[in-house]
Amino acid sequence: MRKALGRALPVSLAVIAASAGVAYATGALSSAPSTIVGCAKNVNGQLRIVGSPSDCAPSEHAVQFAAPQAPNGPAAVTVDCAAGQSVNQALADTADATQVDITIKGTCTEPVHIFRDDVTLQGAAPGDGLTQPSGHTVLTVDSARRVELDQLTITGGQSGLSILDGAQVLAFDLHVSSADDQDVSADSGTSLILNNAIVEGGDIGLIAHSGGSIDMNNATVSGSHHFAVEADKNGTIGIGGGTLVTGAGSQGVIATQGGTVDLGDATVQNNGGAGVFVFTGGNAFVAQGTVVQHNGQGGVSANSGTVEIQGHVTSNNGCGVCGFNGARITLQNGAVVDSNQGNGINMSVGSTLAVGNNVSILNNAQNGVQLHDTTVGGFDSSDHISGNHLWGVLCDGPPAVALVTHGPGWAATVSGNGAGNISCPSA
Repeated sequence: MRKALGRALPVSLAVIAASAGVAYATGALSSAPSTIVGCAKNVNGQLRIVGSPSDCAPSEHAVQFAAPQAPNGPAAVTVDCAAGQSVNQALADTADATQVDITIKGTCTEPVHIFRDDVTLQGAAPGDGLTQPSGHTVLTVDSARRVELDQLTITGGQSGLSILDGAQVLAFDLHVSSADDQDVSADSGTSLILNNAIVEGGDIGLIAHSGGSIDMNNATVSGSHHFAVEADKNGTIGIGGGTLVTGAGSQGVIATQGGTVDLGDATVQNNGGAGVFVFTGGNAFVAQGTVVQHNGQGGVSANSGTVEIQGHVTSNNGCGVCGFNGARITLQNGAVVDSNQGNGINMSVGSTLAVGNNVSILNNAQNGVQLHDTTVGGFDSSDHISGNHLWGVLCDGPPAVALVTHGPGWAATVSGNGAGNISCPSA
């Protein structure tokens, strides 16, 4: 009875196998075999390579083992949606490739899932990409690293693009629109970088939560039915590089439950609620170069959150900067709050305001700064509070105990306000 070789082979086997490899590499074999066949002597196990088990002598037994195979390299595939081809099928067909580049021609209607590293999806032309009716996410990237999206259009679905479980995605010229819930979401330690993106028309434009992060450069987020941009549950969002956030039905930018939003060189305008709204432990940084303007319910508001403002808050309906319920708001490094339809700054319900380093509060329709109940405002001599229609700085009368703190000479910078310059106790 013939048995498969189950013991260590003598050194002569390695020499013979190497010879077989040379024969294949030089073209002696017409195609790569899936198995190598050998005849091993029954006495000592010496092996010779043959073409078929029938070539073995009576004193030998046949053995077979897998032939060495060349590793799979990168694969490039074009999916023609109009011809009924599928992106999911292309991913399945290239599962063993080290890297996959899939070009989508037309619009494929299917929920696509990427679970592997080193995948690129790109539209063959502007407008090419993926769509899906309600009830599914159009494109999900789950746990996959080094995923790139280029010139891709994603339309509809319950959600548009969802990044999950530590996935890493880099996108260029992405257009995501009209999702029932969020157009774009990043969750659970993920990283999404958007360059030249357009996100529009979903219930929420972008959301980062549970440790997910999104960074945008030269992007436009517009026409969201609810919030345009939201960071919650320790999610982080960076909004910079000329990004525009506009036309949301409610807040433009929101940070809550430990979420953080960093706005640098961005414009937040024409949103139905506040331009930037922070609450319940959220954090926001409004850097120099950022403009918050023409929003329906105030420029920058904080309810129990923390905000630092170095940018320009102007021409908003309601207060320019509003803090309540223990909010902590800092304005510094040349921040400007001007031409808002309510108070320039309005603080209430035990909130804290710190203003310093050449901050200007100018030409607001009501007071420059109003402090209510037990709030405290701090100023220094480099600040300028002038041209406001009512008071420069106004504190509620008794029984309120709002007050201001300041360095010597601060009052000299409060001038030219319609009702008077300062009406506050000081400490």
